Amino acid sequence: MYYDFVVVGAGSAGAVVAARLSEDPTTQVLLLEAGGSHKDMAISTPGLVATLWRGKHDWGFTTTPQEGLDGRTNYWPRGKVLGGSSCLNYMIYIRGHRADYDGWRDLGNQGWGYDEVLPYFLRAERNARLGGAYHGRTGPLDVTDIKEPAPIIRKMIEAGANCLGVPIVEDLNTPEREGMSPYQMTIRDGQRCNTAMAYLEPAMRRSNLTVIPKALVDRVIIEDGRAVGVRYETGKGEHIANATKEVILCGGALGSPSVLLRSGVGPADELAALQIPCVKDLQGVGKNLQDHLVSVVAHKVKDKAVLSVNKPSILYWLGRYLLNRGGPLAAPGCQGGGFVKTTPDAPIPDLQFHFVATGTPDNPLDNINYEPKGRGCMILPTLLYPKSVGELTLTSKDPAASPRIEPAYYRDPEDMETMLRGVRLAQRMFAAPPLADSIGEPTTEASRPELSDDAIVKDIRYWSSTLFHPVGTCKMGSDPMAVVDDQLRVHGIEGLRVADASIMPKIVGGNTNAPTIMIGEKASDLILNQ
Repeated sequence: MYYDFVVVGAGSAGAVVAARLSEDPTTQVLLLEAGGSHKDMAISTPGLVATLWRGKHDWGFTTTPQEGLDGRTNYWPRGKVLGGSSCLNYMIYIRGHRADYDGWRDLGNQGWGYDEVLPYFLRAERNARLGGAYHGRTGPLDVTDIKEPAPIIRKMIEAGANCLGVPIVEDLNTPEREGMSPYQMTIRDGQRCNTAMAYLEPAMRRSNLTVIPKALVDRVIIEDGRAVGVRYETGKGEHIANATKEVILCGGALGSPSVLLRSGVGPADELAALQIPCVKDLQGVGKNLQDHLVSVVAHKVKDKAVLSVNKPSILYWLGRYLLNRGGPLAAPGCQGGGFVKTTPDAPIPDLQFHFVATGTPDNPLDNINYEPKGRGCMILPTLLYPKSVGELTLTSKDPAASPRIEPAYYRDPEDMETMLRGVRLAQRMFAAPPLADSIGEPTTEASRPELSDDAIVKDIRYWSSTLFHPVGTCKMGSDPMAVVDDQLRVHGIEGLRVADASIMPKIVGGNTNAPTIMIGEKASDLILNQ
């Protein structure tokens, strides 16, 4: 079959790209997605987010053993479903700091400064409360306040402001944000508003958009230096989809470089080792892998500032949610946070806090899903700008094989120094009013301020895990390690672009779903304007 555009991956960016391209009725668009339908109660119910891991909607990736985590592997959930990881994430709507995007621009990526990307954030957003210069009110993506936040979240916000000297703010998405606030969420009428709901459901009513789920893309077909289609597999065998204009890879920071490498685009020596013919020697494919790490500072809660998590209460919450989409399951456990500077000379906030109104799991999330019990709460210090940079490489030519993921956590000692400062700040917050009045005994060693730095670091290594924000493996730029230019065109290959979190030259300071949707919005304009 022939199409004008073939889009690979229906995730946070791919669903946006396909939907926007299909707004032109003269254009034929094909969208290929390895996963199936997003119509699943576990996806649509915000409070059931942790049940999605290791299931049919999850690629279930695992990193290499990490020296910085005392040899542990780290589990990386990634969406294998229409809507991609926007179906598995915690729905937090954060864009990043002005300096993040101005930094991209200053690296030579014209059109990617904050003032230039802001219109695409606004175009995507339908904010229920905020408007003005920094928020959209008419876009497809619902952004709302939590209707029934846990009381402990407000206490965390007030304690952070009281002891750290930062303000309580109403909006963490202003250009230069610092302070504490409840998070706004991508939730619509009590249901997760993923990109499949926001973008694809309306777009799939158009006759010029074809969506094929459970289609695993093997490689891009490149002839005489031009992408002319893709080869993909379904339960009915192998297929070829021809693209008369462009192929757009939107497989995310793990999927897009993997497809490029299988297509013969990447470091020549790596391709030769797997006996993949080299079409274009691009040394940066799979490199520049960056991710946000979190650690855990947690306490039991001795009053009703949080609800007790047990089987009877969960059944009651489920019944209430089914009745009117309300109650505790209408939001995830992580409901607030903030951005702070861990040193006085930091030019912008270098640490994010995530406030969680549930207790710790029994163990790190390497081998178990998150199942809190009883009453508890957590503060998760989050490393915003890691100095450690990793890479992704193929283990096989088989498109179903998992790649080798090496995030290099804590390889640079500055990352641990920043995280240690963040843990110490979290300890101060637990000791400050009004939070101190509600908490009981600590449930992680990092929650004990009397312990030495060495003891705290040991606990940080035990609990640290991904915040599910891998980026950067097909970075944008013009340097020798860049994979795409500032129009998102793959260097040296005509008719081929990448449009997802993999193009970020440097990770943004905050949750990455909203920025990835922005990339999809901007990419569609770049494509259509050419």
